[in-house]
Amino acid sequence: MFIRSFLALCGASFALTSMAQRTQFWSATTDLRSLQGAERRIIPDEQRTFAVNIAQLQQVLPDRSTGARELELPRPDGTTERFRVWPNVVMHPELAARYPEIRTFAGMSLDRPYVHVRMDLTMHGFHAMVMDDQRPACR
Repeated sequence: MFIRSFLALCGASFALTSMAQRTQFWSATTDLRSLQGAERRIIPDEQRTFAVNIAQLQQVLPDRSTGARELELPRPDGTTERFRVWPNVVMHPELAARYPEIRTFAGMSLDRPYVHVRMDLTMHGFHAMVMDDQRPACR
């Protein structure tokens, strides 16, 4: 009985540690000037802005050798959502070879299969667009 309890506790501890490691590179910020310094052309009525530790994010993002990976993205309401993301090559091979620092990804929510994400990591930073269709995805 003690061994089962100990193993369950270790499993829960590992799960919590893994969850903390997945989200540690996001931090909420209100200082928009520190993010890019570029002129903002679109200013939404409501927003929630996050800074990201690019070095840590790069270690989590998948490449062709690792296949798909799980990634948590922050949501506007302050929660996070788990996505399965994979590399999504969109550039011509010659152009991709010329700019290897540009990486693109696609993904799907693990909790809501009708929610999709497209992301990129470039010399200008990390960008993500989450599309929420509110209906099941076509299969």
